Amino acid sequence: MISMTISVRNSFPKCVILVAAILATACQPAPKQKPVAKSEAAPTFYSGIARPEREMAETARQKALETLISSKSLEWQSDRSKLAGKISPIRTFKSTGGQYCREFEERLIGIEAWHRVRRAIACRRDGQWIVLESS
Repeated sequence: MISMTISVRNSFPKCVILVAAILATACQPAPKQKPVAKSEAAPTFYSGIARPEREMAETARQKALETLISSKSLEWQSDRSKLAGKISPIRTFKSTGGQYCREFEERLIGIEAWHRVRRAIACRRDGQWIVLESS
């Protein structure tokens, strides 16, 4: 069995945090992004990472984008492989199509001092945050 530890650095109710994040940055212009299918974007960042840890990272990213205000972070760690991650929303905006989107930074940290970092944008569709593009 795999366990996951998630720590969130605030104690505000989820709805208050999401509303505050949206109101704080909703007036910023939406960047022009080319949508990239999830299956195309994910393998590069998660290549070589086992499925249970990829699922942990996805769960943590969904929770961070849904509940955290910009500049707060959510951290997770796999007890199985000692892989850890950190997701930090940077800003929230509305796309030209009217969807709520968030720019975020995601870090993966391995046990042998390696790490990966990406900045990406995800937009909310059908109750899920879908990663559109990352760098």
